[in-house]
Amino acid sequence: MLKKWFTFMMALALISSVVLLGNGKPASAATITLNPIADTDTQSDSAAGTNATLYASKWNYTFTKFSLSGVSSPISSAKLRIYHEAHVYNHTLTASNASTESWSEGGTKPNLAASIAQASVTGNGYVEFDVTTAVQNKLNASQSSASFGFSTNLDTWEAYQSREGVNKPQLIVTTGGTTPTGTMKIGTNFWFLAPWSGEAPFKSNVNWATAYASGTDIWNPTFIGELAPYSTIRFMDWGGTNNSKVQTWSQRRLPTDTGNPDIGYIGPSDPLRAGLAYEWMIDLSNRTNKDMWVTLPHMADNNYAYQLAVLVKSKLNPNLKVYVEYSNETWNGGFTQFQYTIDQGVALNLPGYNQWYQGGAFSLYRSVNIWKQFADVYGSEMASRVVRVGSFSGNYDIFDQSYQNVINSATWNPTGQKADLIAIAPYVGSGLDGASANIQSQFRQDTDQVFIDRVLTAVTIAQKYNVPLGTYEGGQHLLTNAHQWSANQQIYNEYIYMFNKFAPYFKLFNHYAHAGTWSSGGAWGAKSETGQSNANAPKYRAIVDWVASHP
Repeated sequence: MLKKWFTFMMALALISSVVLLGNGKPASAATITLNPIADTDTQSDSAAGTNATLYASKWNYTFTKFSLSGVSSPISSAKLRIYHEAHVYNHTLTASNASTESWSEGGTKPNLAASIAQASVTGNGYVEFDVTTAVQNKLNASQSSASFGFSTNLDTWEAYQSREGVNKPQLIVTTGGTTPTGTMKIGTNFWFLAPWSGEAPFKSNVNWATAYASGTDIWNPTFIGELAPYSTIRFMDWGGTNNSKVQTWSQRRLPTDTGNPDIGYIGPSDPLRAGLAYEWMIDLSNRTNKDMWVTLPHMADNNYAYQLAVLVKSKLNPNLKVYVEYSNETWNGGFTQFQYTIDQGVALNLPGYNQWYQGGAFSLYRSVNIWKQFADVYGSEMASRVVRVGSFSGNYDIFDQSYQNVINSATWNPTGQKADLIAIAPYVGSGLDGASANIQSQFRQDTDQVFIDRVLTAVTIAQKYNVPLGTYEGGQHLLTNAHQWSANQQIYNEYIYMFNKFAPYFKLFNHYAHAGTWSSGGAWGAKSETGQSNANAPKYRAIVDWVASHP
């Protein structure tokens, strides 16, 4: 049973190639101011691109191109500035990516691509935009320039100075500011609750009708012992999150239900089936002294979130935290929550360049409303007992813009809810063959590339919003002969290397998963089954040893 679906949305994922110093640390910070190497507009500018004034409107777009030669990566900040002159009407100026870098002043002009930010213009002077993520994306993709387009909400033209003017457009870049901030703990996910999954968490012959009320310990002692190295348990799969049809609190599973031990995989066309009862998730967290991570169904209403908060507050040991996350991978087209969030974002007319961005905005809009329910229940204990999670791992720009447009908006977030953790899924090894003679070196290379492509870009976003970074999932992600690499003793060394590489940047690394049947098409479990010997489970052994050496 495959854990992941690689969909067309992954094509939007940001690609990066960050240049580090020899010691693996980011370069020291420096700020440079760049002027354009080309600029034009789509209607008024001469073919030679020599106009000192360019114009922007709904229909006439201004474009600027900046050379990135000599700009080292990572960057901590990029500010785009363009000077407005001869002000006529107040207007909104939108800065967007350009559709291509292959344009010149005398040639074919680009089109507007994804919008980046907007500013209200009420008079002459520089108008400034935060384009940090956009510039970092260009550097990550090894592009030598960064082009931006400008448009307004007016039918009439408004004037902006070009590079031939006195007040030239500027790109002010601060480099080398992505610094390690994490103190990483390791948590885990569970795989599917099903006889075929390899996970055996329960004792045999549990009387589900009476077990909860009587306080019976239902947990397999071997399973309990194996959870020792983890700080946090994410119950996403056990909760039946993906493709869930659950909407109301009355549809949840009760602790007395005999179906609790066999949730299985829920397909898009399956009838409504709730996940493991929350009472049992809380019971396991309490007995093992692990923080609890809940992932709410994508259609769950506000009362569902409120009642869950009441239950968790009353039952979870007060020394433990609950991580609260809206759905799972709403960017992933393999799950029904993908289209649902798009439809809802469009219906609500949430801010976003297109439907994909509006879908991303809805995920955070729904997160805000869920967090508000927990805040209403927890009150003054919210900060000490609840961790609000904003998760993403598809198109980083969608998350970045959605955070700015929703979380930082008094319109869409009137109660001022903020994420306490931004979580990504830095998987390693997709596309590799576990039977390859060079699998160890290939996995090491991919770890380094994932660190550059995914981790450092996410660090930039997390630091932009002053939110700690973690993972909701992560680990090896081979889809060919995966079982061979999971059983290869050399993966121990590569997991230790991966943890050491990632640790300075993450607060929490939730490995996916604890135990799950190993097959050629997927072997995500640290163990292939509950009770597998540590000697035959090198990934799990690496987790145990790394945690022991990083108390």
